[in-house]
Amino acid sequence: MKRIGIVIMSLIISHTAFSEDAISNCRDYYYGVCLSEVSIKDFDSYLQLHKDSDNESIKGYQSVIWFLWADYYINPIKKWKCFTTGIDKLDQLIESHKYNPELRFLRLTIQENIPRFLGYNENIKEDKQFIYNQLNEIADKDLYQRIVSYLCYNGMAKIK
Repeated sequence: MKRIGIVIMSLIISHTAFSEDAISNCRDYYYGVCLSEVSIKDFDSYLQLHKDSDNESIKGYQSVIWFLWADYYINPIKKWKCFTTGIDKLDQLIESHKYNPELRFLRLTIQENIPRFLGYNENIKEDKQFIYNQLNEIADKDLYQRIVSYLCYNGMAKIK
């Protein structure tokens, strides 16, 4: 009986790990962690399943998790290392893929939700404007809906 359970669990995990919904699942995990409904460890484990992915959006979530880990740790040195690693990874990824609205959206969500004194807020206006201009070009309905919901919820439907 245990073997059957293990086989079923393996099939579920492999289906999830290699399904076309990997990006959607990353989004679900990211928002779940931000709402404290999902453990950051679970999100990290999910991202490890996709560590070799070439998809730039998945790489974006792999970059963003560093910011989440920074919030998780108590030790200020670990916090700072995670934070700066996140900045480096996300900014390099955006530099390589300037026209990816999901990456810009991820950076916007990070920069708007971290304390200003950390100094990582210089791209807020630029990213808002880019996202607003690209909104009607986003073919991924799930991403589109998440962006619109975030913009409306945060009172950013109009660029300030």
